[in-house]
Amino acid sequence: MLEHYLIGTYTHHTSQGIYSVTLDTSAGRLSPTRLEIPIQKPIFMTFANNGILYTIEKLDQDHAAITSFKEEGGYFTRLSSVSAPGTTTAYLAIDEERQLLFSANYHMSTVTTHQDQPGFGDRHLTFGRDGRFMYLVGELSSKLEVLAYDQENGELSSIQTVSTIPADWTAHNGAAAIHVCHSGRFVYVSNRGENTIAVFEVQPDGRVKHIQSVATAGDFPRDFSLSHDQKFMIVANQNTNDLTLMRRDPATGHLATNQTGVPCPEPVQVLYWK
Repeated sequence: MLEHYLIGTYTHHTSQGIYSVTLDTSAGRLSPTRLEIPIQKPIFMTFANNGILYTIEKLDQDHAAITSFKEEGGYFTRLSSVSAPGTTTAYLAIDEERQLLFSANYHMSTVTTHQDQPGFGDRHLTFGRDGRFMYLVGELSSKLEVLAYDQENGELSSIQTVSTIPADWTAHNGAAAIHVCHSGRFVYVSNRGENTIAVFEVQPDGRVKHIQSVATAGDFPRDFSLSHDQKFMIVANQNTNDLTLMRRDPATGHLATNQTGVPCPEPVQVLYWK
């Protein structure tokens, strides 16, 4: 029987991060170790019940972080990172019931509590036109979160979370880019998997209402950009190596396919130049 383990290390000399090793219980032997995650000073790790790996990471001489990874198909993908006080965080523990992560600092003699929107996968964010609301898209959850922004003290508070895909969608999807039109009335999100642009109308209280989802006529829409006159949208379809041009109605926010299959190798960003 084979058992697989991760090894956290110091990275003072030759170590490069987190390693894996396999134990063959029948033979009573360990395999050669293999580097799994290149990272600085991962001296302690812990898994959450949902399979997310949390580890301590050294950023520089004076700063550390707690970083999370998701394992799929034998590979670890970095999800997020949050600053941890001081550089001597030495232990992590998870409260599954309250979805809290605790970190203990050796030299500071402190315990810090971190809260996680589990599996949300913060990816991109943008502010509304008046700066009162922030719109955050979650890659892992395929959700759009609306947060009220207190401009006096700089605090954010969540007021709504909505899905960017239909409730009956069961195949893989990863929400990607998010943009707000110039008027601030409509929010757009790309879905990689469902391969759509989801359109949301901003309500008077800052919350949003889903009004349309339009197929991008390509696979894996990584990014998109609205034209300066707001009448068009260019969508980058990464896996099909092409661009799609959509026509946009500024009054209703609705999109309609205008041109498809414009060749472009592996597009991942659409950025206005001049």
